[in-house]
Amino acid sequence: MHYHIITSIQESEAMKNIVLIRHGQSLGQTAHTRGIDRKNDNRLVDCFLTQKGMNQAHELRKEINDLHNIFKFELVVTSPLTRAVATCLLCLGHLSTEFNVNDGVPFICHPDLAETGGKIPENRGRDVKDILKDLDKHFIATKPIDFSLLPSSWPDAVGGSVSYFMEWLAQRPEKNIAVVCHHNVIKSLLGNSITTVPNCVPIHCVMVDGDFRSLHLQSNINDTHGGSLLQNNSSNTKREDVNHGKKTERFRNSKNKK
Repeated sequence: MHYHIITSIQESEAMKNIVLIRHGQSLGQTAHTRGIDRKNDNRLVDCFLTQKGMNQAHELRKEINDLHNIFKFELVVTSPLTRAVATCLLCLGHLSTEFNVNDGVPFICHPDLAETGGKIPENRGRDVKDILKDLDKHFIATKPIDFSLLPSSWPDAVGGSVSYFMEWLAQRPEKNIAVVCHHNVIKSLLGNSITTVPNCVPIHCVMVDGDFRSLHLQSNINDTHGGSLLQNNSSNTKREDVNHGKKTERFRNSKNKK
């Protein structure tokens, strides 16, 4: 698996390091190949991950550990839709128990990270108790996640505002944050600067202090400082595809980077 990956960290009090992760492959994504109507079949309401999607999330754990060695994640935020919550717990849920982190890394569910396009079944939310039952059925521990930000109108009101999430994120004290959400949400968070978002591929970006419009890809930030993280990146390139086929740099000597 290839990653849009970090090889250096820009040290700045005015920036937050954000790692965006799209959930693992969902049952909605494979609906057509299974002869299911993705747009109308209610069996797909807030659907779970496929076995491949669960494997993707499990496999991402090692990369998450490498990222954590660099960043020391201080906060994890997830969408309230089941496929994102499951991915979050499978690839990040171990952080508070396997590392010496004071009081553990907080895990917060944020309603404004729910995927847009709520008319299709997979983007319609469910009651938290139903999500927890589904996770328990797949032997996924749910203890770390705080669902208290979900409004009383949930799940009737699904699909929030990325701008509200950006304001909330800017007000948080943490500097190193992992966010698990969805294809369209990630594109919006990045100001549509990328064209595709694969499942379970971490994307490093930064939030610049005072700029709530969008997050910025780390490679673009490095370009402004005369460097580049992507082998085929150009400072004149305004759009980037984050996909499995693009040549990217993996971690190099991550243990020596602080």
